[in-house]
Amino acid sequence: METQLNTQINAQPESSIGSAPASAATSIGVTAAWQTMPAKQSCVACVWNEANALRAQHGLPLKDLHVSLGARATAHRLHSLSQLLPTSPFQLDERQIIQMCKAAHHAGLPAAWLMFATELCRRCPDKAQSWCILADAAAEDCQYKLAMTAYHLCWSMVPDAKVQKYCIQGMTKASAHTSWGPFFTAAELTEIPECLQEALLGSPWKPDLCNYAIAGTVLHATAMFAPNGMRLPRFISWVLPFRLAASATPKSPACIAAIRNTGIKHVYTLTEEEPLPISFFSLDGPKHTFSPVADGRAPTFAQVDRFLEAVAAEDACVLIHCGGGKGRAGTFAACCLAMWGSSPPFNLTVERPVLSAQEAVRIVRNLRPGSIETREQEAFVQAGVPLDIQGHLAMDDVDLVMLVGLPGAGKSWFAQAISKRRKVTIISQDESRSRNACETQLGASAKTSQLTILDRCNASRAERRAWLDIAGCHATTLCVEFCYSRELCLQRGDHRLDHPTLRPGRMTNAMDQMAKDMQPPTLQQSSHRIIIIIISIIIIIIIIITIIIIIIIIIIIIIIIIIIIIIIATTTAPCAGQEGFGAVAKVGCHAAAFELVWKLGRAVPFHKFPRTEHLVDLGAATSDDVILTKSAAGSLQGDIAIEEKVDGGCMGISLTFDSSIQVQNRSRYINAKTHAQFAKLGLWIESHRQQLLDLLNRDDQMPERFMLFGEWVAATHAIHYTSLPDLFLAFDLYDRLKDDFVSRPVLSALLKDTDIKQVPLMMEYTGKIEVADLCQMTNEHSAFHDGPVEGVYVRIQKDGKTLHRYKIVRANFSPGNSNWGKQTVMNKLHAN
Repeated sequence: METQLNTQINAQPESSIGSAPASAATSIGVTAAWQTMPAKQSCVACVWNEANALRAQHGLPLKDLHVSLGARATAHRLHSLSQLLPTSPFQLDERQIIQMCKAAHHAGLPAAWLMFATELCRRCPDKAQSWCILADAAAEDCQYKLAMTAYHLCWSMVPDAKVQKYCIQGMTKASAHTSWGPFFTAAELTEIPECLQEALLGSPWKPDLCNYAIAGTVLHATAMFAPNGMRLPRFISWVLPFRLAASATPKSPACIAAIRNTGIKHVYTLTEEEPLPISFFSLDGPKHTFSPVADGRAPTFAQVDRFLEAVAAEDACVLIHCGGGKGRAGTFAACCLAMWGSSPPFNLTVERPVLSAQEAVRIVRNLRPGSIETREQEAFVQAGVPLDIQGHLAMDDVDLVMLVGLPGAGKSWFAQAISKRRKVTIISQDESRSRNACETQLGASAKTSQLTILDRCNASRAERRAWLDIAGCHATTLCVEFCYSRELCLQRGDHRLDHPTLRPGRMTNAMDQMAKDMQPPTLQQSSHRIIIIIISIIIIIIIIITIIIIIIIIIIIIIIIIIIIIIIATTTAPCAGQEGFGAVAKVGCHAAAFELVWKLGRAVPFHKFPRTEHLVDLGAATSDDVILTKSAAGSLQGDIAIEEKVDGGCMGISLTFDSSIQVQNRSRYINAKTHAQFAKLGLWIESHRQQLLDLLNRDDQMPERFMLFGEWVAATHAIHYTSLPDLFLAFDLYDRLKDDFVSRPVLSALLKDTDIKQVPLMMEYTGKIEVADLCQMTNEHSAFHDGPVEGVYVRIQKDGKTLHRYKIVRANFSPGNSNWGKQTVMNKLHAN
């Protein structure tokens, strides 16, 4: 077989053997070895990778190829590639070096492979192939940090998905032996060849790597250093690579500078006993947040919520630290893992946590041994996992919600938030001051289809069963348990000045008693009923046999009636220890409470801007317009504001349940791709995002409450505007909860410190004004083009509200072609 293969190799044309034909490959070895060959050397080792590849295809082992030199060859035994190792790679060109890398790889000589790969990268640093070869060689030689940095550089240079996938796989394998990214031990820094340090250590690690499902890495017990050689805080490692790291306290400004050199952009300090000095941080970063937590204690849910917001921020790379980097930092890290796991996307809109609390704690302790040091911290992670619903219950079927929790847990806030979204009956003993009144109200609510919320602490199982008995067996009940600690509830209560029964500073005794009595709610279980029914059936069978034998009909009837009564009673009443809830929802943070509010409160309905009546028809009103009766249109009286009626598209801007911005036009939601006239809508929203959020998000229980209406004037309708201040001109702010619009002065005050423009005010008047005078104002000059206004907008105001609104359109105004949208004529801004 080998003789046949040798013949086949010799017969191969150059193009089918490979890029380096036999003559070329042989010359590499001959030329290199001849110059360093001992005087009595009888052969020259030959590099011919394609020949060995062909041998491998036919199942033959790799072979050291050589060229014999005269009769001495028969007695010489040194044929291996090791004869070439003293040869300097500087004598070879790029193609020859690549061939030598392949040969060293096939020969199982990782040190030689790494030597040639290093020279290849020195000569060709702009080629990704060079760094990929170096990474493979370093991994083979067990220099894992060098391998990881080289793979990263190759990954960042080549957009090809297959190459990037290969590099990610290589980095992942290396991560089993070294830390992800720019965290180096002293020994690992020496792995980087001096001639390559600028390329490998100066290349920033991109945060995009966090978009790959990569797990946290090993924790080194030795000191860690940044790429620039500066020492990092002790006990530092990644929890979510390139997104979240944890460590002990940084001890100096140099330590912070080292952190910055790794690409970390945000330092989160938890050490209440040792806050970091402001002088540690320079203007060029990283950002610093101080969120103090006592040593050995758990944080508050609000602190964790803010921390998750920091981690979820775009391009975030956060280092969280406490004194030793284990207890408090580990608690925050476990909450983060419970929320998202190790896979993107990292956002705050996830419906359910990815991991259980137990799994999150286990992962953190595997990554960072000793993390989460106290039972209080571990219990906090369990309680901090967002909304956990046990049991299966359709929210639309729920007619009774029983709240369970300590004073200050947020029960009343929760009930009021739902009441803003749908009609509910809230039963609160704090408000009624009487248990009898609550019982009467709960009994009466059973006769209605309206959702009822029992807002009490409801600490014990016996107490909850008593309320369920009053509600009746027909009630579909959801129990909402607020899993907040005594300390947090006490802190909230001391800051609440309007509690009807508990005064600030006097809650401790009541809180202690309630915490002592608190029993976790349980689901309804039916296994005991099945057992009772089976026993009853057996008794019935025995009775039937007895009937046949003794034929005592009266006794049979009595016993059957008794059994039926027992079955009915046991089926409708829960046994001791079982409360009969259809589902139990555990709320452990504000996000979970808000999610349940949305589920129970339902989505707010679409609100279209109401049609505005014509105060008088001057000839421009259409057949479907609403016109005020002549008897009511003689004059107007009150606090009146007259605005220019702008010719644009009516647009409404509001927030969704999760405070995202949504935009509507007429009876639909729109975006920048809906129509050509809205092409710049996305850019406008982004440039005004924070101002819109500040304006609209004024109710923490109902982000959807307020709507800003205005004219979108990007495209020409009937009037070509030439000097607009902006693409959107606001004219009304609507309150869904109160079902009214604010007055112009109120809207002006709200918009005063923003870049959001308002439609022009033509006149303000208090008293009586004739409609004829208003009609004359339709001939006035427009603020935005060289011509008259489209018309005037008249609003009557009182106590900060708009009571009525009317419009008057000038007599000669033509609304234009109904197909205007097919045209491309656009209005002009001042800047144009």
